[in-house]
Parts: sequence; structure tokens; C-alpha cells
Amino acid sequence: NTTRGLERLQDKVISHQPDLVLIAFGMNDHNRRGVALPDFERQLRELVTRVRAATPADIVLLSTFPPNPHWKHSSQRMADYAAATARVATETRCAYADVFGNWQALTARKRPEDLLANNINHPNDFGHWIYFQVLARLLD
Repeated sequence: NTTRGLERLQDKVISHQPDLVLIAFGMNDHNRRGVALPDFERQLRELVTRVRAATPADIVLLSTFPPNPHWKHSSQRMADYAAATARVATETRCAYADVFGNWQALTARKRPEDLLANNINHPNDFGHWIYFQVLARLLD
């Protein structure tokens, strides 16, 4: 979640001086005992601020896909977390990759089991392909 992301940011990201950083949180934040939406949004901003202050990296914020709707730990509010990610991207002038919206569009024809490796909250190869397609569009 974003709380742990902030704790690990220096060691896992900034110390490597990357030129591109992809920030994709929301799945664990949105859980019933996860990070409250206002804190999630604030912490995303903080991640962007810290990366920009310490590296030359371009930053892409990605919304994450929704878990299986039958998952018992889900708050069923992933759309709110995706919207918060889009807001932070706009406010901080980061590129935004709308994985959530594209994933939702595919669920009109696909079941969660078709997109998830563990049938809960990890994408399978097709799910990863969705991420790739959304990120590739940023290059157009």
C-alpha cells in the first residue's frame, strides 16, 4: 500500500536514481483494513513529491485493476481509488495510465477468472497485457 511505499521509497527507488518511475498503488490500499481514501490521495502526492525532489525521473501514475468482486477483503471502492489516482496525476502533472477503466471495459466480455492468475487480485498474462497496452498508448 502507499504507506509501505513511502517507507520503502528511498531504498527501493530513489537510491537507484531512476529516469522513469511507475507508481501503481490502490489494490492493497482499498482493502477493508487498508488506507483510507484521503490518506491514499495524500500519500500518492507525497510519493510524487519525493521522487521529483530526489531524482530526474519522469513519473507515470497507474490506476490499478479491480479485484474479483467476490473477494471478501475488498471494500468494493476501487473506482474511487482509481479516480483519486487520476486526480493526483492531473494535480502533479504526471502522466496517467488508466488501467482501471480499460480493465472495466473488458469485464463486459470477460469474467474475473479470465483476467486473474489467483482469481483474487493478481493479473494473469492477459491482465498484464492490459497494463502493457495502456502504457504503450502513452507513447503515441
